[in-house]
Amino acid sequence: MPGNASAAGGQPRPYSARHNPARERVQSTLAQHQQEQLALQQQQHQMVGHYAGGLSLENLLPHAAWQDVDEYCDLLYEDNAELKKRAARSILRLCLDPQNLELLGGHESLMGVLSRELRENYKRSHEVASGICCVLLCFSVFNVFHAGALMQHQCGDVIMRILEYESKRYQVRSALERKPDEEKRYQHQLLRQNKLLCTCVQILLNLAEDVHIEKKMVNRQLVGYLCGLLDREMEELLGGALTFLKKLSVFEDNRDQMFRHDVVPKLVQLAHHHSAYIALSALRVLHNLSFGEQVASSLAENGELFKQLVDLLRHPPFRQTVLKLLYQFTRDDRCKSLLTYHPDCLVMLLQLIVHFPDVVVGGDLAALSINLALHPRAAELMVVCQLGGAEGPEFLWPQVVLRIIRSRDALLTRVLRHVTGHPQARQTMLRLLSSEHARMSRWLAELIRAADASGGQGEFLVEVVATLSNILPDAHLMGISVADLCEEAGLLELIRRILLAGFSDDDLVLECVILIGVIATLDDGAAGLLVCGGFGTEVVGRLQRLLSEKQDDGDMVAQTLYTLQCMLAVREGVEGVSIPVGEFLVSYVSDLMRHSSSVVRRQAGATLETIGKVQKLQGRAEDSWGLSGMRFEVHNGAWAAEIRRGRYGGMDVGYDVEDDPAHFDGAKGVQWDVEGLAVRDWGAMGGEL
Repeated sequence: MPGNASAAGGQPRPYSARHNPARERVQSTLAQHQQEQLALQQQQHQMVGHYAGGLSLENLLPHAAWQDVDEYCDLLYEDNAELKKRAARSILRLCLDPQNLELLGGHESLMGVLSRELRENYKRSHEVASGICCVLLCFSVFNVFHAGALMQHQCGDVIMRILEYESKRYQVRSALERKPDEEKRYQHQLLRQNKLLCTCVQILLNLAEDVHIEKKMVNRQLVGYLCGLLDREMEELLGGALTFLKKLSVFEDNRDQMFRHDVVPKLVQLAHHHSAYIALSALRVLHNLSFGEQVASSLAENGELFKQLVDLLRHPPFRQTVLKLLYQFTRDDRCKSLLTYHPDCLVMLLQLIVHFPDVVVGGDLAALSINLALHPRAAELMVVCQLGGAEGPEFLWPQVVLRIIRSRDALLTRVLRHVTGHPQARQTMLRLLSSEHARMSRWLAELIRAADASGGQGEFLVEVVATLSNILPDAHLMGISVADLCEEAGLLELIRRILLAGFSDDDLVLECVILIGVIATLDDGAAGLLVCGGFGTEVVGRLQRLLSEKQDDGDMVAQTLYTLQCMLAVREGVEGVSIPVGEFLVSYVSDLMRHSSSVVRRQAGATLETIGKVQKLQGRAEDSWGLSGMRFEVHNGAWAAEIRRGRYGGMDVGYDVEDDPAHFDGAKGVQWDVEGLAVRDWGAMGGEL
């Protein structure tokens, strides 16, 4: 048939050569499985190889056959140590093939014999104990044997006993005085012991995948024994102990035990290790320990560690862990101050920010920079960081600002926000950006345009608006007119879109309200643009709605009242804002003088005072909005309530002072002010409580 003919000669292909996707997938899966088995087998060979001093597997372990397993078990009952060693090595040779593990694990007596022999005779023969431990290590690699053969025969218990015994044995040996001719023998014994302990630690680490088993190990002082192993020199043993400590250090109780065993100096010393793996593992344990307050304080006082971390920051393999550690430390102001004595660290951080490969800077790097930007001295140093070059110094901070404008990175913008929150750092930055070195006189307008074009990036908008609130009062240092920013750069339109849209987050609305208050206090014409005309009417109306919608948010209410006060104090905007400022707004602000927050009450009084001044400027009749009566009601609520009770037959139809904790003391009763009522000038008072 044509469908079965080959393209070349037209001869039909055999069935086995035809395209079969299902068979190809099976073959691919089998090939992958064989590769995994080969890799695992090679790994197990390496686990055993370090006992042989470089010998091949054939020279180290005897040939073994599955059919002779019963014979190997019988040899373990013999009194001859050589026969036991041969049996243990033969079983180990079988275990190195992963396909044999399931058969060996299901043997009726093998695991019981191995566990019994190791429990009873591990002190007598090091070779036999090492061989059996390597067998158990092969089984512990696979989770299926943890709850089965290993747990049923209490293999974890006997391994813990070996760890306890060898740790105490090392303490005794190391305390003894040795003659020069005995040192070589001691080092040989120490090497054998380290190899055995390395295997035991790896077995326990595999078994500790079960949290309940790990807890039992910790109850048997596992943390102390692992901390003691950090004095050894064998890299494999150090790596296993550090890996285990890193796993245990995620629990607070274990961190406290490590601190009691004085593990911090040992980890700091290991961070200098010539092996990059050991040094990095030590740093990772230190990072976990830094979450504990007690350990963090100890690390913060270690000046040597800080110097070392700054040096390691130059090497990419250590960079991520070092950034995490520095972030943990800089939560403490003392550590921020320490880093100010390492200006090269700040230079490296800014270089990492400028040359970060992704659009958004990594979280660890950004978080560390944010913490440092909160410190006044560190923020000032960040602004003036520079690199030396053939053409003169190169400042890094302008490049950071350019990256913010281009990438719209919210976390990086927060760094800018905190830096501009310090007066000295802010003024230094503004002068630098307007100098000939940077030539960035238009950066503020570009930042506003980037915020306007950011779309739904709410976090970036929040940081930009907060940054503008910090910068605009000092914009004259750059020769920038805020009025030009409002008109040409679209700042007023950005405010309109944020404040009047009605769907912005509370954080963004609050920062926008703060920005409006800042602009209203400027004297370069920007305040007049803000409050005049229909825009001012819309803004005041929105602020009035915020007072009603966010009355439970004390910060929002206090800031909104202050912004209203600033807008009403602008002479150019009196006519523009006269429509919303009516009796309803006055009544609502007066009600806020009974708010539970003392800050809100004080600000409401100050706002009423400004409203009274606006009333006079607009030529209204004296007290046309009833300010005097409202202030009298607030200041003398008890007296007014008593008068109303008498007027309406004992029923109070107005405000009851007893419901307001700010005006009533339950222990002393109502406080009367009879003498001052007749002489008090309510029209001239500012409404302060």
